[in-house]
Amino acid sequence: MKKNVTRTACTVLAGTVLIGSAGCSLFDKSKDEVKEAAKAYCDAVISRDVDDIAELSEDGLKKNKENAEAAFDFSTGEIYTEAAAEFMSEVADTLTYEIDEESVKASAKDCKGSIDVIFTVADVDKILDEDYDDKDELIDSVSSADTIEIEITLEFVKEDEEWFVVDSVDVLEDVYDFLGRADDLAFLAIGAGTVDDDLMEQYGIVGASFLGCDTVDEDNNIAYSDTTPDYYICVSMTYLTTDGDPDFTGFYATAELNGEIVAEIYDEVYLAVYTDADGTVEAGNYTFTFYDPYGNAYWSGMIIVS
Repeated sequence: MKKNVTRTACTVLAGTVLIGSAGCSLFDKSKDEVKEAAKAYCDAVISRDVDDIAELSEDGLKKNKENAEAAFDFSTGEIYTEAAAEFMSEVADTLTYEIDEESVKASAKDCKGSIDVIFTVADVDKILDEDYDDKDELIDSVSSADTIEIEITLEFVKEDEEWFVVDSVDVLEDVYDFLGRADDLAFLAIGAGTVDDDLMEQYGIVGASFLGCDTVDEDNNIAYSDTTPDYYICVSMTYLTTDGDPDFTGFYATAELNGEIVAEIYDEVYLAVYTDADGTVEAGNYTFTFYDPYGNAYWSGMIIVS
């Protein structure tokens, strides 16, 4: 009788062990938690919510948080020209994502997990391969552009019962790789640096000359200058006439630095920015824009002072 009792006890104990082992599998919610963490992170990425991205990242983005905030601030300034800011903002708004839930891997024991995500965005390379008459035409093309897919495996670690994305900066660099094309839009203006045919015929204006600059990139009409003493930077329209100088009454031009007008002139077709009190021109991207008497911009270009 005692022997039977022992067997029964062993059977019950074995059953308890089996149930306990099964319980670890049944109640491990790590995969569901990783799916939820991935969705929250991807939502933050495509909405460019840097605070949320940092909170969901293992390293909190550390020193890269300020860089991300600057990159996602699509305004005219040190990073973007006006055209680049508008264009990149439009492209960023096309970002979507899809999580492959079947790919999820997670373990509460190892405190590690992963899941595959596909981000989709407008194909910037293909867009910029085309020719456009003006900035608006370029920006309007984004909504109907072809798209590309960016496949990423998000890696997670679990700390204090929360799941965090590993190497978040690398993820952002992959998803927002298209921002690297902003430099290709450093010069983009009405007529792409050319002069309206009517103005050319009426006033003989054929183009522009950069003065006070070291080099000029002929492909995109960007000039480069050093901030040396007694320096100035200037853009002057070039005009060809046989009857003396045309009457430029009503014409005007402006120069902007970081979105603020730093120089302007009226009834002329040239504009200069001179040195400040310390004998240098402040470093930055200066956008020169020239207008006809009706307020229409007919030429715009940039001088980069380093």
